[in-house]
Amino acid sequence: MNQEPDIGKLNIYHRTGRYFILLYLIVMFLFIGLFTSAMELNSFGSFVFAACNTITYPALYLAPCAALVFLSIYLLGLSGLKERTRNLVVFIEGSLLSGLLILALMVDYKIFSMFKFHINGFVLNLIFTPGGIESMGATGTDYVLAVILALTCFVVSGGIIYFSDFLSGKFSISRRKELVCVILFVAAITVSAVIDKFQYAYDCYKNNTTTFYDAQKIPLYITTSMTKIFKSMKIAAGKRSDIVLKSNKSSLCYPLKPIKLVKPEKMYNLVFLVAESWRGDTVTPDIMPATTKFADKSIVFHNHYSSGNGTRMAMFGMFYGLYGSYWDAFLADRRPPVLISAMKKLGYQFSLHTSAKFTYPEFDKTIFSCISRKDMEQSAGSGGFVNDRENVGHILDFIEKRDKTKPFMTFMFFESPHAPYTFPDDCVVKKDYLPTFNYSTVNIKENIDGIKKRYLNSVHHLDTQLDRIFKFLEREKLMDNTIVVVSGDHGEEFMEKGHWGHNESFHQEQIRPPLMIYIPGKKHQDINRLSSHLDIPAMLAPYFGITNPPEDYCLGYDLLDGGNRTFTACSSWNKLCYIDEKIKFVLSLLPFPTETGTDDHILTQNESEAFDKTKVLTMMKDAKLFFAK
Repeated sequence: MNQEPDIGKLNIYHRTGRYFILLYLIVMFLFIGLFTSAMELNSFGSFVFAACNTITYPALYLAPCAALVFLSIYLLGLSGLKERTRNLVVFIEGSLLSGLLILALMVDYKIFSMFKFHINGFVLNLIFTPGGIESMGATGTDYVLAVILALTCFVVSGGIIYFSDFLSGKFSISRRKELVCVILFVAAITVSAVIDKFQYAYDCYKNNTTTFYDAQKIPLYITTSMTKIFKSMKIAAGKRSDIVLKSNKSSLCYPLKPIKLVKPEKMYNLVFLVAESWRGDTVTPDIMPATTKFADKSIVFHNHYSSGNGTRMAMFGMFYGLYGSYWDAFLADRRPPVLISAMKKLGYQFSLHTSAKFTYPEFDKTIFSCISRKDMEQSAGSGGFVNDRENVGHILDFIEKRDKTKPFMTFMFFESPHAPYTFPDDCVVKKDYLPTFNYSTVNIKENIDGIKKRYLNSVHHLDTQLDRIFKFLEREKLMDNTIVVVSGDHGEEFMEKGHWGHNESFHQEQIRPPLMIYIPGKKHQDINRLSSHLDIPAMLAPYFGITNPPEDYCLGYDLLDGGNRTFTACSSWNKLCYIDEKIKFVLSLLPFPTETGTDDHILTQNESEAFDKTKVLTMMKDAKLFFAK
């Protein structure tokens, strides 16, 4: 006996599909009113970008809702429930999911219009943490209005379902025409998405800032990069513009006041040398004899902290003098630090080198975003110490062949002290090191002694490369007019506190790199008071024509001119650590605490003893560390 097809099951799929088509059109109009209308729309390209996003992103937002509803229809069909029951469940689920989406878009728009950021971890933390909403001064009236808004969204969503059923009954089309419409609908969204991503990547490559700012206005905007493709097509990259001290397009207020730049009587060169994972306690005569000798003629900071336990946040603090939590805003804005911008305005020549990549972390879009790409060279060698040696050779060649009528800045990021800690045979100062280091097979705990010896040998190799630069500067008689900064981005732990590497915690071993600054005419000093990467811009700025006080552009202090630091901050991807002479307070930036140690905790400096959290929060509030905008 032939079984009749389940007409009810077939109809519910079609009715739900038509509902989501109608809902898509409504969300698209909502998107236009909330987000598209806020874009620049001052050129044909900006109109195309806005149109493509208006077509693409409502579909992207609706996709999870539609997938869940269709999955429910399928599962309910298997359960054998009656058609009326299935319809009721789908109606409730569809109303709730689409209502939540509409509510989220409206809330996101309100947040963005007030604070210039979208719903993020901070917002979720505020909503779901007890007392979070109250801390914003919310009253009973605010809660009532929020409930009314949510109920309105759900009712509207349910009304759309009924209206879609009404339209389906009034305007019936054949199955073939319906299929064609679906294909055209999907094709339109796909083409719009491709154009959008291509245009964003192209404008990024050409440094069209209008697209950058417009993309920031779209919730969950997905960025793309096609630099390699454009280069292979021989398309010329756009010229990088210098810092805009205050842009009407950007919500980023940096610097706080316009920079007053006065050409110095003496134009100092700047040699900025940074090594990956370099611990301050390795600067000893047996491991680093040349660097130890250089320190004897420099200003050495013995109680120094990085601004991050990873490269991204560490380097950000080193050049901007700001906490790592500002990274995303500066990346989105392509805003360089005032120090680099000032040097460019003064006509400095630049030769920037790294044995890693300028594109990851995105230093080409942050720290050096105003520098021409031809002045940035990232090694294409074999990695580790080989790249370091090649890059040092390129730096010395640049200094030798430079235009001697203009000052210069050269930057080098050394990679050999980063795992797997590479070095040549002639740089072995610690024998019995682990001969090979393979991430997938090495047993860290069992081999930690040999691993640390590898590290020390790689640091000794770093010393030999620093020595090449020191000797060259002396031989070329450049030490009388060249400032030399030597530091590490962060430290490296070797199970002293139960961990290996960096990026994991704020243990002393992970956040204590060396810092020594050579300034012509300044005698050797040993500074034992607290210092941070955050202070470097403030200490260097006066030598490069910046007359503003440090508070106009950074959170650091000029420790060379009477500044005094009583606390500092160190950032990671999801945490911020307050540090003073006695304690560390690790504050989680994740929306929800977990049982794996991401919740807030308070320790002594050497991570041994818990403190009273209430007292520490009072201290931090007085210091205005986590309460400053």
